Amino acid sequence: YTGMMMVGKLMKDVQSNPRLNPNIRLSGIVITKYKSNRVMNTYVRKISGDARNIFLEPVVKEEAAVLKSVSTGQSIFEFDPESKAAKAYMQIAKNLIGRLI
Repeated sequence: YTGMMMVGKLMKDVQSNPRLNPNIRLSGIVITKYKSNRVMNTYVRKISGDARNIFLEPVVKEEAAVLKSVSTGQSIFEFDPESKAAKAYMQIAKNLIGRLI
């Protein structure tokens, strides 16, 4: 919940703070450590609707492989490149590159 609230605050701060670089822009929002439940599903729908121009899909679900990769000091791509999380991050990267090109 806190992370979702911070997304909205960050977007407002970036848009309204005159001291920030005027050329700065938010390129995307990535939702990670996602657990499907009623509250999270509501927030994801809200963010994907309100910020559809910068919302990057897919959401990255909470997965044991991610936790294990962190504990071993490896990226998810080194630890388990075939995991759902690694595939999701790869798709997000492709989607972001597609937007920037």
